[in-house]
Amino acid sequence: MLHRIVVAVVLLLVCEAAAETPMIIPRPHVVVVLNGTYTAAAVVTFSCAEVYQTDFRNSFAEIIGRANDAIERGQLCVGSLVNAVTGDISSFVSGTVTKVDFAVAIFPSDSNSIRGVEICSYDVQGYLQTYSNWRQPIIYGTGCPSVTFTPQAFDWVNSDWGCLES
Repeated sequence: MLHRIVVAVVLLLVCEAAAETPMIIPRPHVVVVLNGTYTAAAVVTFSCAEVYQTDFRNSFAEIIGRANDAIERGQLCVGSLVNAVTGDISSFVSGTVTKVDFAVAIFPSDSNSIRGVEICSYDVQGYLQTYSNWRQPIIYGTGCPSVTFTPQAFDWVNSDWGCLES
């Protein structure tokens, strides 16, 4: 744990040193990567892969919105100075199985809340890993074979610090 704080402080110093003008304030953030798999009832065609990815992206956008609302209401990341959670997804299809990876970035309100952002990243990770927090079904798959997520939880892959100029 101390190692992560030291890395975050060093990153903060590097980010501050990288500022080109006073108008650009680099700020550290945490990126949490999770993944999961789902299986379709038949081999996934290219068009169904697009449908599934669009459905998952919509579900992902919805849960990110709910996470941001919970942060705003003080129900998630309590006591952390976090002003935004954003993310992106990618998926890989092989036959009937699709692996989906998604990354979430947790941004602090200011550079003085590094420890709070790290703690918030654990809260957001837990929130996103819990299958029942997502809209159901996560993937509608209109016009395509139905899908089943197994297991019904998402796996944590890693968490890393990053630096973003805002």
